[in-house]
Amino acid sequence: MECTPPDEFSYGQCCHGEDIEAYGKCGGKDWTGSTCCMVGTSCKEINEWVSLCEPDPTAPIRPAAGPVGVHGKPWCKPPNCVVTEVQGGYKWGYDVVNDEVGTEKGVTTRYYDCCKPSCSWPGKASVTQPVRQCSVDGKTLLTDFSAPSACQTDVEGISHMCEAQQPWAVSDVLSYGFAAAALPGGESVSCCACYAITFSEPPIRGKQIVVQVTNTGADVGSNQFDLQIPGGGVGIFDACTNMYGLPKGSNGWGKKYGGIDKIEDCDTFPEALQAGCRWRFEFLLGADNPKMTFVEVECPKVLTDITGCIRK
Repeated sequence: MECTPPDEFSYGQCCHGEDIEAYGKCGGKDWTGSTCCMVGTSCKEINEWVSLCEPDPTAPIRPAAGPVGVHGKPWCKPPNCVVTEVQGGYKWGYDVVNDEVGTEKGVTTRYYDCCKPSCSWPGKASVTQPVRQCSVDGKTLLTDFSAPSACQTDVEGISHMCEAQQPWAVSDVLSYGFAAAALPGGESVSCCACYAITFSEPPIRGKQIVVQVTNTGADVGSNQFDLQIPGGGVGIFDACTNMYGLPKGSNGWGKKYGGIDKIEDCDTFPEALQAGCRWRFEFLLGADNPKMTFVEVECPKVLTDITGCIRK
C-alpha cells in the first residue's frame, strides 16, 4: 500500500505489522510479512525479491499513539490543530500557530553515573514494569524494584545502572540509546517514553538518535536530554568509582561534568563499556552538548527489550 502525506505539513508512514529492526526484511515479491520499519529507517528495495529497512534520516516518523479521539502527538496539539488526513489509525495534521511543525527545540548533554535509574523505582509512571536495574556487576538483574540505589547516602545501596543501557550506532546517521530528561509533566509523562532526536548543529547536523528516557535529574534542565554515555561524566552522583574499583575521588572517568576528552581514553574502560564510550567520538564526532530538535515516537522494541519498560 502506497502512503503519501497529503501536504507538506503532514507526516505519515503507512505500515502493516510489527516494527522491523534496521536492516530487517520489509518487502519483496510474494512478501506477506510486516512492512513497518522502525523509526529512523525506511523500506528500500534491494532487488525484486528483497526490500530492507535501511537507516534514513529523512524517513517520516510515526507519532506516539495517544488515547482514542486525541490527535496523534506531537504534530497535532489541540485547540490549534488542523487535521488533514487519517492514515493507519493516526490523525495527521499541523499546528497553525507553531511554524516549526512537529518539533521541539532542546539540547543534549552527557553523563554516566552508574546509579539506579530514577525510572527503575516503582510508581513513577503507568508502565509494564520499571526500568531494569542491576547489581554491582552491571549485568545481574535485580527484581526488587524497591532496592536502594547505590547513590543513596542514607543506606547501603545495591541497585545500579545496567551496562546494556548504553548507545550504539546502526549506521552513520542513526543510533539508539538511553537518556535522562526533564520534560513538561514530569516523570509520569517521560519515564520509558521514547524520542527521536535530530541534531541541528555541525558536524553532526541531520544525524539522529532514538532514545528511551530512563532517568531524570536535579541537574537536568527543561527540554534537555542527558545522553547516557560511558565516560560522559558522573555529574552530581557517582556510583562508578566503587562499582569498577576506581581510585577514590576520580569522579569515574575524566571530569565530573563532561567526562573524558579523547577516544583513546576509552581503552582504559571495562570491556563492556568501551563500545559505548567510543560511540561519542565515532558517531557524535566529539560534538560537545549539541543542540537538536526532538519528537516523541513509538518505542522501538530494540530499546524496550533492554529496559523491560513499556508505557501502557
